[in-house]
Amino acid sequence: MGGKATREKRPGSYRGFELLPVHLYILIHLKRAGVDYAKMMAKISGLPVELITDAIGDLLEIGLIERDPGSAVKRSKARFKKAFEVHKHHTYYHLSRGRTLRPLD
Repeated sequence: MGGKATREKRPGSYRGFELLPVHLYILIHLKRAGVDYAKMMAKISGLPVELITDAIGDLLEIGLIERDPGSAVKRSKARFKKAFEVHKHHTYYHLSRGRTLRPLD
């Protein structure tokens, strides 16, 4: 089955799940930031925290993002952090490994 025909039938979908602009924002943000948490994504975007957390739940469910393990995060991993190392007080997320997002043609 050709990928182009599938994209024409369901524009903006990933494996049958419709990706909304908020989902794409989170994926792009995590690509640039490395790891981050919902409240900071909401603060940077100006969107409500509830909208971000719902979208994160959707992305977790389809496997595009994962919870980041551990109790601290280094600046080399979290590119938007100013301190060299930050102890986690929130649930941090990162893009799933092994999944690549290809742009639509």
